[in-house]
Amino acid sequence: MKLQSNIRKTLIALSLVMVFIFTTPAYAADGNDESDNNVNVINYDDIEDLVLENNLRLKSNKYSIEDMEDIIDDIHDARDEIREMLSKSSGSGPSMPIEMPSSTDVREKMQLAELSFAYAERKIINGSQELFVILKQVDKNLVLLERNSQTLSNQLEKIKLSYKYGYALSSQVDELEYKLEQIYKDYNSLLQQRDLLLLQFKNLIGASSSEEIMLGQIPELDIGYISEIDYESDLKEAIKNSMSIEILKKELRNADASSKKISTEVKIRKTEIDVELTNQYQLILQKHDELLLARNNLNLQENELLKGYIQLNAGNITKSNLDSLINEVKNQKSIIEIAESNLFMEVEKYKAMVGGMI
Repeated sequence: MKLQSNIRKTLIALSLVMVFIFTTPAYAADGNDESDNNVNVINYDDIEDLVLENNLRLKSNKYSIEDMEDIIDDIHDARDEIREMLSKSSGSGPSMPIEMPSSTDVREKMQLAELSFAYAERKIINGSQELFVILKQVDKNLVLLERNSQTLSNQLEKIKLSYKYGYALSSQVDELEYKLEQIYKDYNSLLQQRDLLLLQFKNLIGASSSEEIMLGQIPELDIGYISEIDYESDLKEAIKNSMSIEILKKELRNADASSKKISTEVKIRKTEIDVELTNQYQLILQKHDELLLARNNLNLQENELLKGYIQLNAGNITKSNLDSLINEVKNQKSIIEIAESNLFMEVEKYKAMVGGMI
């Protein structure tokens, strides 16, 4: 009968949609010429809205969910038509039983797909935010390498001059040239990595590869949050909000698992969450210690720089020695900024896990 065939096609279409939801690749949309000629500043707080509005993978999956809702409506319409046909034919003798699709099963599958989609959505947003921070860290490291290369170049010029007049060895020149060459290699390698990361970031926020974007500043780190962390309370909150637990429950129910099986698997997942959140908390403490150490080192180096100015005036050190001290202080400030961004990133991950991304 044609109606039964349509129902089978509908259920097949539903299965294809379920597969399609998390296998569709994301491609950045091409921007127009006017937007490509402008430099857009992307701030950390802009990322969530940009991903939700422009990420093509999320758009595609959203449309797939909407398609599933249309399919459910079609199933309801088909059921009504069959019931009407059965009612009309009931007076003309016994009718053949017709296997009907369960709208409850379809609805459960759709709810699972929606929950999985929401989880994937948050993962893409969080991943985009993390990539933003990593790109800022790469920029800081590039500045460090540029500063070090300039310092070495200056030293190399002076040592070559000293060698020319017999006050330095050729091995000293070779050593500096080798160090400078290694810095150039590291710089070019890091620059290539940054280009790849930036393309990935553009893809996530839906920007075209040719669009010029500038990354804004990382939000200020809230150090006070760390000292106020109540791990036991956060663990309870993380388990209560856990999207992975909800997904697990729905998957098991859709697979007709027993209540005992579901309970056991949920307990296992809760134990895993405890381990994951503990590790993340310990990572925050580690990054916090690294930041404190970096700040302490800056204090020591600034004291050495003050002594350097005094020694220069007294004629005990050269201007080159003082420049090295100045460079060390500048580098340490960059190291502190990187340490702050590392800690910020780990705190954001912890907050997301407590909020349900675990």
